[in-house]
Amino acid sequence: MEILDSYNTDRYGNDCLITEYIAFIRVTYGIYIVIHITSVTGGWTGNPVETRCVNFREYGEAMAYYDELYEQIK
Repeated sequence: MEILDSYNTDRYGNDCLITEYIAFIRVTYGIYIVIHITSVTGGWTGNPVETRCVNFREYGEAMAYYDELYEQIK
């Protein structure tokens, strides 16, 4: 398993801190996963953590999805 790329960023919401993480991982040759985690920290939010993981067989498809997420959260 190898992390090919990763990125994280934070921003302030309405009295909370929102942190987003993405990672592009090669599990083995021909199997890739892209993980997107959103964490919200604040006294009234309940501090949720949402995780989405998508798997791919093609490097190009996985990279395109990772790039799309990067453009959304940067």
